[in-house]
Amino acid sequence: MTDGMVTRLTHTAVAGLTKADASAFESEMALVALGGYGRAELSPFSDVDLMFLYRPGARRGAEELCNRLVRDLWDAGLVLGSSLRTLVECVTLARRDLSVHTALLEGRHILGSSWLTGELRERIERLTRGRRADRFVEVMLLERAAEQARFGSSAHLLEPNLKLSKGGLRELHLIRWIAHVRYGVAGFDRLEQERLLSAEDAAMLAEAREFILRARNDLHFKAGRAQDVLTLHEQVRLAAAFGFRDRPGLLAVEQFMQRFYRHSSALEEVAERFVRRCRGSSLWRRLGRFLTQRRVNGQYVVTGGALAPVPEARPAVLSNLERLVSLFSLANQMGLEVDDSLWEQIRNAVSLLDGQDATAARRVFLAMLATPGHLDSTVRRLASLGVLEKLIPEFAHARGLIQFNQYHKYTVDEHTLLCVAHAEAFQDDPGPLGHAYRGIHHKEILHLALILHDLGKGFEDDHSALGYDIALRTADRFGLEAHLRDILVFLVRHHLLMAHLAFRRDTSDEQLLARFARSLDDVESRRARRALCPDHGKTDR
Repeated sequence: MTDGMVTRLTHTAVAGLTKADASAFESEMALVALGGYGRAELSPFSDVDLMFLYRPGARRGAEELCNRLVRDLWDAGLVLGSSLRTLVECVTLARRDLSVHTALLEGRHILGSSWLTGELRERIERLTRGRRADRFVEVMLLERAAEQARFGSSAHLLEPNLKLSKGGLRELHLIRWIAHVRYGVAGFDRLEQERLLSAEDAAMLAEAREFILRARNDLHFKAGRAQDVLTLHEQVRLAAAFGFRDRPGLLAVEQFMQRFYRHSSALEEVAERFVRRCRGSSLWRRLGRFLTQRRVNGQYVVTGGALAPVPEARPAVLSNLERLVSLFSLANQMGLEVDDSLWEQIRNAVSLLDGQDATAARRVFLAMLATPGHLDSTVRRLASLGVLEKLIPEFAHARGLIQFNQYHKYTVDEHTLLCVAHAEAFQDDPGPLGHAYRGIHHKEILHLALILHDLGKGFEDDHSALGYDIALRTADRFGLEAHLRDILVFLVRHHLLMAHLAFRRDTSDEQLLARFARSLDDVESRRARRALCPDHGKTDR
């Protein structure tokens, strides 16, 4: 529709030029769509970015055409972003300004000299050929990191920017730009055809794009202007517009936002995997990685700070839950990441592990939880790859689940993972909390309680009471001894007790404190409670 309007008004504007300037339009000038308009991804009130490209000898006619067309397009109601440039000016600006460079990468010919547009494309692509592509990708990633710092560096924000926050539409743009300079391919269909994206990742991108664009378009229509921030008020309205309805324990808006967070997390993860595969690596760096390889236990290899099974052992690891968890346990023990080349294979393999006995894998996981140091990154990776819910099935319900109020800043799964991170940080805390944490003999029970403590949310009944049942089932699945089961169940059932007393009761009441102390009937429970409670504010507010 926008192309049709631009085309009609351009023909009208060209007809108003002098005969010489009008005849020069087809050979000396070109109208080029840039940015979102160039990639055919306009929301209702997005800027329509147009560039008037011309040869130096056609400057007078280009200026006249630009003035006429900009006036007519504004009169027609378009929010216009326009520029008037020669080929040399385009290349000069692209060298200096990344936003100009990425906009020109997606330039699309509309009218005029197709040769001129083609020459522009050739010159812009020449800027990132060969090793120059590596530099371009690194600069682009730095710019994206700075953008996320301004608009939100988490895919679980309370009021996300649908375009610029982490997990927003910009992740799609990032994939397109990198694919363009690295492989000369931009469309997601082509990326899948060229095996640069797996079918699963391509499907996730398509579903996320459809959902987020629909929400963004609705925001624009409702506001009557460009509006990309998904406010709490708009979340309620959009939940109804998308057909969500309240159900016991879960509001319509919470269901809507859970769907959104799952899509934004998928965007974040696919973009992260794609970027890791595409980042350049020099010959010397690859040689250095090869020369510093070392084998561990005969079954694993450490390369460049990452752990992976040796090639001949990969099929066995990917097809067995215990071996898969053992890989992450060893990585945690050694302070390493599991090699990112395995992530996609693990994600695909996890769906094939349904029905496999998880008893041995749970023993390995529990032993890993007893060893702080790198639990934060390890447990987070297990969660993102879908492995954690094979060990604790109730975790699947918590993915992307939000409590719709001003108190909870994070989704339940993100809050849970942050709790583990904050607890683990007490290992190096010189204060009394660090002392209490280091004195816990069974840290695995504390960390397991942190993973479980909010998994009862999103249901009709009290989440602490439901957490009690979840903790009992988990204790049975993990084969915990009776006294460890009792500590786990107590911590989950009463995880709000200390916060409730601290903020809602008179802590100068000695009888109150005595009753509270008696409820913690052993030293291990008291230490665990002290480590469990203080992170409540840090992980929610």
